[in-house]
Amino acid sequence: MASCRYALKSNPAKTVDAKYLGYWSVKWSSDQASAALQAFQMPPLAHYPIIREALRQPFHTSLVLIALHGATYWAVAAGFPAMAGRIDAETYARTLDDLRRGRDDCLTELSTPANEPLPKATTQQVSSLFERFLGDILSDLSAPSPQGADAADARISRATATFVAILQANFKVDFPPAQQVVFGRLIDAAVRRLAATAQDALQIQA
Repeated sequence: MASCRYALKSNPAKTVDAKYLGYWSVKWSSDQASAALQAFQMPPLAHYPIIREALRQPFHTSLVLIALHGATYWAVAAGFPAMAGRIDAETYARTLDDLRRGRDDCLTELSTPANEPLPKATTQQVSSLFERFLGDILSDLSAPSPQGADAADARISRATATFVAILQANFKVDFPPAQQVVFGRLIDAAVRRLAATAQDALQIQA
């Protein structure tokens, strides 16, 4: 069985395959990463020591953001249809394989601030983050909302927890739980907004 194809709901006559979408998931996410870095520079995040460190290395932070946003596209393109039973396991696996091929093609076109190709190790790290964030996002957006205002205020999503762990591992700076919650609200809102936009725009053809 073939992988999914996609059309813009505004122009359903023109379709693209999953490899094409995988390629553009990186391109589109690069733009969204730039916007997210600008949001990091606004209070209160700009006052957090760990965010200030992340902003001092914007290229590396942008790669994490590319993986987060790209994985959101993949959730809409394959994960949610599979969870809803709209596509079977074989179609899901083939679609993911094609998304990966497109992503990998696009990653070869990214360059470092020194205008050199991404090192192989960096490319592998970004690819791994796509997979990890995909699992996180599918879990987060399919899970029931926590009950009560206190539960909602104290909870961070799996995607946020992954992002927090990456920041702490890279920068070795304290990230207090209260700051993680505020950071998580921005991350979760961005994921929900992008997922809703992609779902509104894309028509999936299994």
